Amino acid sequence: MKKFISAIFITVLILSGCVKLARYDNETYKELTFTKVNVQELYDQKGQMDEVEWQIEAESILLHLKGMLEYEANKKKNEDTTKQLRLLKEIYESHIDDDEWDDLERELYTQTILLSFDGMIDSEKAKNKELF
Repeated sequence: MKKFISAIFITVLILSGCVKLARYDNETYKELTFTKVNVQELYDQKGQMDEVEWQIEAESILLHLKGMLEYEANKKKNEDTTKQLRLLKEIYESHIDDDEWDDLERELYTQTILLSFDGMIDSEKAKNKELF
């Protein structure tokens, strides 16, 4: 538990502290917000829907995250965003690989992933401000 909470704080620090070198990209912002909502809905459904269906949906979101990562990795001066997204994907994968969640894990996993998405969304919004 202590290790898990430490990982949350490290994640937040990493995601909120990245330097913004790339230009604002509306597609990135749109995909982050869209995917955040889908992940939150998926996490809320854990244990309430058929496990096979849940896993299929989880894998679909993972595939989408991999596509987002590929998109970000191929933009110029975008190393920080790519690192953030890679870390977010790894966190997500660790969550979906855990077969059984109790109520505390559900809450911790949900908060961790939402904080990760929020950090990336805030970073993307900050890029927009740097253009003006």
